[in-house]
Amino acid sequence: MERIADLLESEHLGLRLLAGPERGPSIVAVTALDALSAIRYAQPGSCVVVSNRLTARALPYQLDIAVRHAAQRGIAALVLIGATALPITTCMLADRAGLSVLGIPGERDVADVLLQIDRIIRSGAAESLARALQAMAVAAEAEESGDLERLLRDVGAVLAADLRLDGEQVTASADDDAVRLVLPAVDAAVTRMRAASLARELAPGQMRSDLLIELVVADRAQASRLAERARILGLPVDGRHIALWIDAHVDDLVERRGLLDAISMRVLRNPRTSAGYWNVASVEDALLVTCTSTANVADGALARAADDLARVLRERHPGRPLHCGVGTAQPGLPGLRTSVAEARAACATAVAKHTAVAHFDATGIQRVLAEVAASPISRKVVDDLLRPLDELGEDQGRQAVATLAAFLDCGRSPRLAATRLNLHFNAVSYRIRKIVAILDADLDDPDTRFALHLACRLRLTAPW
Repeated sequence: MERIADLLESEHLGLRLLAGPERGPSIVAVTALDALSAIRYAQPGSCVVVSNRLTARALPYQLDIAVRHAAQRGIAALVLIGATALPITTCMLADRAGLSVLGIPGERDVADVLLQIDRIIRSGAAESLARALQAMAVAAEAEESGDLERLLRDVGAVLAADLRLDGEQVTASADDDAVRLVLPAVDAAVTRMRAASLARELAPGQMRSDLLIELVVADRAQASRLAERARILGLPVDGRHIALWIDAHVDDLVERRGLLDAISMRVLRNPRTSAGYWNVASVEDALLVTCTSTANVADGALARAADDLARVLRERHPGRPLHCGVGTAQPGLPGLRTSVAEARAACATAVAKHTAVAHFDATGIQRVLAEVAASPISRKVVDDLLRPLDELGEDQGRQAVATLAAFLDCGRSPRLAATRLNLHFNAVSYRIRKIVAILDADLDDPDTRFALHLACRLRLTAPW
């Protein structure tokens, strides 16, 4: 596929530009007319040749109509054999429509002109295809090396164009058929190279995130054994830690996971800062983010870094129901586990109070819950108490625990609990009767009531 400029460069044809652009669109075919009115049926993108006889007989208004029809049809060029000049109105119409009108002085055989133009088109297409195939081979070789700069440089050299990465898209300084054929393939190669690079970059972080979850949920003896693995993977468990628990209350599962993945990517790409080193892990339907400092950094600096991250995430995801809980700065592996428990408890407070960010209350009941949650024995007691509800299934079990917790928080008032849960009080009463029957519990007994209340609060705030 060649352009108007390539036809004009042919000395054998002797074409002259009479009107319109010198560098028009690509030509996909060439055809001749037996009448000017037939131009409305010509193939779009073709070069239409008009014989001496038709050109000589054409009146100015007929040329005007032909130009209009050619432009509407998407004709690449109009060649008038025997024409050396055009009427002013025809020139104005061609210029306005961006249609190239070419002339060949004297008399020429239509078949000869068609043959010459067809040869130029075919030879140009073959050359463009050859360049495109060579460029794609070079692109494949460069992709295997994983060198993005080499890919753009070597492919650009074959195409005689400067290739640059403009955001997510590859752009070229030249625009011809070979470039247009190759650019989509180069775009795809760049996407694959970026994905591979990101996978290599995030692989150690993924292992650290998995280990981070294990460190948080394991009992103390197992956590101590895991600590050495964490040090090998570059997770500085011996530093000072502060945790954020980020909950995205989005009903649609796919949308929630997409949002959490976007937040996770943003945190993982955060560079090391003066405050510390960031790690992120997905836990249930939330994100656990930790900031760890191995230097002598004040606790206030860690807290400010956590607050800054929470603020950035809210600003980058406006309109999203993000709730963040922030723990306190704590030293060592036990401190990491404590700060995580604090952050989840604070996040539960943020959800209950409909606030974006909540900090752990180091002096209130949250401190007691966090300390109890850090004990493996306490966690086993909670699991034993709530196991009948857990056996209902993940969703129903979680719903039952939340209902029982609200009921006990509200002094066993179905109406107050219904207001908190946004339910009808009859629905709450029905659920509570069912829960009591499943647990075989006597809520009139103070010890039973206290144990279940504590278990529910721990289950809703603890990170296991």
